[in-house]
Amino acid sequence: MSASQAKLNIVYATLRYPPAPGGAEEMMKQIAEGINKRGHQVKILTTDLKIHGGHRLALTKTERSLDASYLKRFRTYQIPNLVYQIAPLMDLDLLFDSYNIIHASHFYHYPADAAWWYSRLRRKPLIFNPFFYIESRQAKKWRIYRKTLGALTMRADCILAITEFEKKLILGSFPKIKRIEVIKPGIDWTEFNRPIEKNLARQKLEQLLNEKLHRQIDLRHQKIIFFAGRICSGKGIDLLIKAAPKIVKQNPYALFILAGENFTAESEGFKQIIGEKKLNNHFIFTGNLERKKLIQAYFAADLFVLPSRYEAFGIVLTEAMAAGLAIVATNHSAIPEVINNGQTGLLFELNNYKDLADKISLVLNDDNLRRDLGQRGLLEAKKYDWQKTVTETEKIYYEYI
Repeated sequence: MSASQAKLNIVYATLRYPPAPGGAEEMMKQIAEGINKRGHQVKILTTDLKIHGGHRLALTKTERSLDASYLKRFRTYQIPNLVYQIAPLMDLDLLFDSYNIIHASHFYHYPADAAWWYSRLRRKPLIFNPFFYIESRQAKKWRIYRKTLGALTMRADCILAITEFEKKLILGSFPKIKRIEVIKPGIDWTEFNRPIEKNLARQKLEQLLNEKLHRQIDLRHQKIIFFAGRICSGKGIDLLIKAAPKIVKQNPYALFILAGENFTAESEGFKQIIGEKKLNNHFIFTGNLERKKLIQAYFAADLFVLPSRYEAFGIVLTEAMAAGLAIVATNHSAIPEVINNGQTGLLFELNNYKDLADKISLVLNDDNLRRDLGQRGLLEAKKYDWQKTVTETEKIYYEYI
């Protein structure tokens, strides 16, 4: 059997794993499960965390009930003055399990650092998705980590960036890494290849909102501006609220529907500001939506907005394009690599809520522009497919056995 035909035995060491939310978590899931479906042996080592950073919040037993047999979650512990929570029992599997490749993820977190140490101890190749960013909230700790443990983990045999933007960011901090390749996230086209007619999608969304909010919602005449992601200032929710009065003045039927979980006190502050601006009838927070309901919401919307202050990629952007939605997003970080300004969406200046309001109003007021952006976005989305992501990752694995 040739090397390219050999069955692989891969252990994944990742910070979190679905149903923990996040694009990085979804990407590692798609890769691991895709590799498993191709007949390779996989084992996923992850924490029991629902979120990372701040207080410990673990997934519930119900949330973990659908875990695959090859998925193992470990409890985490916070050590004073340490930059991250540790999962020491994960070390036993990394030390004693049989595998020929380790694929780790998440720079600045314990599983990746543990994976590096055991890959060196056992002389196994390490593939690493850092999902890299520059930490500003803990700048001093981050700089120390980057020059110590982080510098070691970045000596992985192959670094996988998800955009050219991330690759450039990594090389700016670690110019002497061994190898770096770009493998982008994908789309599950089984979720989008049968579009839901907008009126039907709106009826389903109405039913969902009526159940969640315990009041009657009528979406027939609304212009729905949809957001999916964490409800926090990092995602630019504060900018969207500041932009809303101008948008609503020009479009009285504008309705902002925000889907996503909130793990901080920020959402209550957002709701208070919305109330002070007398915009309660123009904002709906749905909380986290199960996957089927999220897809329906994409098809029910008129416009997708992502006002983030930073995105390493932005999987929700490609999903919105796959649903044929026009997009307004920030002209910053990796977003311009995903959205072609003026072709597949409109980009606004970072932190400029007035520009955000103008771009959203422009798209809402111009049916032809909205249609054209959506159609071109749908064509662009065809570039992204999880099967392609898995194939490209599998090829990397074979180069190291």
